[in-house]
Amino acid sequence: MNPSTRILVVLLVFAVFPGATFAQTQTDAELTPDGGFQVGPPESQADNPVTTLRAVVAALDAQLGRSDLPAAVLAKLRHARKQADNARGHFLALDSRLDMVVGDVATAVNAFDAAARVSTDPALRAELRRQGGRLGDVAQSLAANMLRVARAAGVDPRQLAMAEANLALGDRLLAIGDPGGAAKFYKKVLPIKNALAFDVPQFRARLRFVLDGQTTGYAVAVNQGGMLVDSWGNGFRRTSADSNPPVPFTPSDELNIASVTKTLTAATVLELLQARDISVDDPIAPYLPFDWTRPQSAGAVIDPGELTFRQLMTHTSGLGGRNGGGGRRGCGMSFDGIKACIAAGARISDQGFFYDNGNFALFRVILINIIGGCNNANDGCLPHEDQWTALAYRLKIQCFLLPRMGLSDGIIIFPYDTCEGPALAPNPAEAPTTRFHWFPQTVGSVEPGDWLFSAGSGGWYFSALELAQFLAHLRYNDKILNPVTRATMYEGFLGWMDPANYGSMGTGVFGTYRMHGGDLCYPNLPVPAGVSVCAAAVQPRGVDTCIVDFPTGVQVVLLINSMGGTYPYQCRALQNAHDASWTKK
Repeated sequence: MNPSTRILVVLLVFAVFPGATFAQTQTDAELTPDGGFQVGPPESQADNPVTTLRAVVAALDAQLGRSDLPAAVLAKLRHARKQADNARGHFLALDSRLDMVVGDVATAVNAFDAAARVSTDPALRAELRRQGGRLGDVAQSLAANMLRVARAAGVDPRQLAMAEANLALGDRLLAIGDPGGAAKFYKKVLPIKNALAFDVPQFRARLRFVLDGQTTGYAVAVNQGGMLVDSWGNGFRRTSADSNPPVPFTPSDELNIASVTKTLTAATVLELLQARDISVDDPIAPYLPFDWTRPQSAGAVIDPGELTFRQLMTHTSGLGGRNGGGGRRGCGMSFDGIKACIAAGARISDQGFFYDNGNFALFRVILINIIGGCNNANDGCLPHEDQWTALAYRLKIQCFLLPRMGLSDGIIIFPYDTCEGPALAPNPAEAPTTRFHWFPQTVGSVEPGDWLFSAGSGGWYFSALELAQFLAHLRYNDKILNPVTRATMYEGFLGWMDPANYGSMGTGVFGTYRMHGGDLCYPNLPVPAGVSVCAAAVQPRGVDTCIVDFPTGVQVVLLINSMGGTYPYQCRALQNAHDASWTKK
């Protein structure tokens, strides 16, 4: 491509993405973050409703794949499978219709029983009884947990007595091996939810009890039904060691939100796929840079182009595979690191869940091609460069997505300047900026700087109020996603933490909780070999962040500008406070 053509391409980029400036990344070696963006402590992989319902559906699929079953048995198994899948769908719905979940469970178990009666296969009958018992346990836990919350909320004793009687009858039937009959009584417990109301002041008090005195500073914003109902800040964004006088941390102050960025990136990519009628299950092949080396599809290594958008957004791509002795190396967040991962290919054996920032950092590179960038050598396209792909990612979000949510005042076309609103670098108009700390120390804080060339998996600067506005628009109107795409994102955990990988986080008393945490760490002391920078003993300067969209209509943002306090994992703290903050209507 000749120089004049290159200039034309540059101008077209700015025409599509007005308001462009090039920023510099932080190069100080001391400010290199941990390669991980940890998402919290390992969780138990014990059954929760999401994993159990998925497992039951998978077990039925295995039975339906048999060629030796009579037609009558297959028909009843298909009906059972449909009802079990309906239960799964209702639990995953935005509002988690628990009464419908338990009703579907009762119908599915009855279909299991009908299939068992016409089957002559003892092994199949035993398997159906086992799966029916698992569904019965799901129904029992939903009813018992809801009743527990109602008791604590002080619901009318007459309503409690009726619910307790139905729970007891269900428990008796479950104990004698009748999960279908038990589910019918458990369903009668769940209307007690209608006697409950979320208590915003109680939520604030519970969260403050956990966090006050355990952070350098934090900020919270709470939505209900898409409307802001509470916000507050505590502590300092800059201590007396950073600023004189110290500066309080408020819900309006922006902070690097770490891996909460992944939800923003997922929403951006889904909005683009929606506009171009591309499925999340389509391969990413057409959008990988044409000049990047890719392996041949052979043996255990597959061409990354065969991967899908869904696999990237669920950390199941297999990129960043084995490193010699067996440990996963990950792809990292840099342009060169992602490029090397594509050249190495994805290993089939590594395609289970593995949390790797490279999956979302890759979107920073390929987003320009999804939009419609020049990606064909035969058309005279230039090789992809870090600065152009990173710029396209930033401007798509900052100049087009965020204005739809009222998070910027307009697009500045000329001169090439940043669009207003949240960005990938501290706002120069906001001085002094929010810094990272190790609690309770007041010295040695860090400003992580510009993340233009590291973004995708992390790095956006948002305030608690701005993130609350993002959550409200994501769920309650169609300015970003239409209803079908929104359901795909929420039910597929695209940009959310899937309960299958995080144990009991992601599900609770009221159904499926969509959440994403972020932990960004910078070392303060020498890091021992084999120890994560996020380990408390190393005293990292960092942040803990979390957003949660509860099925109750409550949405919460928590930004903490320090590590080292004794509070639980930040998303766990929000979940616990939410489930305990209910009162009678």
